[in-house]
Amino acid sequence: MLCIRPPCEYVVRYVLPAFRSVVARELVKKHCFSQVATAKKFGTTQASVSHYLHHKRGEKRILELESIPIVQSTASKLAHDIATETTSGSDITLRFGSLCDTLRKRKCKQCGKLFVPYNEFQGFCSEKCYQVFAWRR
Repeated sequence: MLCIRPPCEYVVRYVLPAFRSVVARELVKKHCFSQVATAKKFGTTQASVSHYLHHKRGEKRILELESIPIVQSTASKLAHDIATETTSGSDITLRFGSLCDTLRKRKCKQCGKLFVPYNEFQGFCSEKCYQVFAWRR
C-alpha cells in the first residue's frame, strides 16, 4: 500500500504536540509557571496544558522525544527564553524548524517512524523493520 504522507504532516500531527508537552513541563516545573500562564504563552487553553503535563495524549511519543538529548536541550533553552521573555515567535519557529530537520534524519528507513537511533539496527527502529527492509531488497 502506497502512503503519501509528507514529513511535515507527521511533524504537525505528532511531533509538535509532543514537543509542546516537553516545553510546557519545563515551564511549569523549572520556571514555576502556572498552567494558566503557560497556556497564555502557548496561545492555548489551561486544559490543553493540563493534558501536556499529565501525558493524557501521545505519552509514547513524548517519552520518545524526551529521550533524545537535542530535543531536551532545545526544550530547556526554549522554556528558559519564554520564561525570561528573550525570544520571539519567529525565533521559536526557526528553532523548531531546525529541530525538525535534525529529527527527520532519525526516521526509520522502513516505516518512517521517528526513533532514538541508539539501537543495533542502524537506520531502523526495530529488528522487524530491519528484516522487512532486508527481505524486500
